[in-house]
Amino acid sequence: MKLYRFDLLFSYWIFIWFLLYYFKLIKQSPKLVIILGIIENIFLFLFMFFIQKSPTNELVIIITINLILKGIPLYLVKNDNIHWKKDIISIIKVFSVFLVWTVIFNHRNPLELFDKNAKVSPDKTPMTALMLDTIKKYG
Repeated sequence: MKLYRFDLLFSYWIFIWFLLYYFKLIKQSPKLVIILGIIENIFLFLFMFFIQKSPTNELVIIITINLILKGIPLYLVKNDNIHWKKDIISIIKVFSVFLVWTVIFNHRNPLELFDKNAKVSPDKTPMTALMLDTIKKYG
């Protein structure tokens, strides 16, 4: 199985958290973590655009994926209040479970999956890789 960078996969966990909240299966709003994710993705996008000079199709895919995984969810929870202490504790709990899952699933230290020298690329996550493959095949 292909190993994906664990930090990029956390966006999917945030989206699942949103779905669980939206369908009232959990009570803790993911609004703060979505906002933090959007801020991180803005920096990632700017890095890809200005430093790496990534192709336009890759940048469009990044924007599309982020609208689906974070933009739409943020719009749907926009009226939720941020409870700083509770939200930060929830983020730490979810991220801790995510790290344990990463270690068990990959049988490796999560930091080994984070290659600081690797080029930031949209083919590093399952959804973006699927979109790129589809564009190559049909586009």
